[in-house]
Amino acid sequence: MGNHGKRYSEEQIIAALKEAQSGISVNDICRKYGVSAASYYKWKAKYSGMSSTDLRRSRELELENRRLRKAVADLTLDIQVLKDVELKKLVRPKAKKSACVYMQESFGTAFKEA
Repeated sequence: MGNHGKRYSEEQIIAALKEAQSGISVNDICRKYGVSAASYYKWKAKYSGMSSTDLRRSRELELENRRLRKAVADLTLDIQVLKDVELKKLVRPKAKKSACVYMQESFGTAFKEA
């Protein structure tokens, strides 16, 4: 039986794979880390050839990707709001105020009168 639920960091997994590359047998590594051979081979398929630098860069790219996706979603909402209510045609303060109220109710965004 293995050590169910035991999680290793990606750095620890990469270290275990490097041990295997240095000549330690897969069985010894599995015993040392308390994982099955299947888990070891899953690690190998996912992380083989990666260094800590590669891993760090991958995390940075994932974070940047998340940030950019959020920015695109925010901009898409802004564009939708502007298409829905064309502010440039609202000249009178009363019209601007009712447009802002409409946008707040429809899109849940805090808009200020310009």
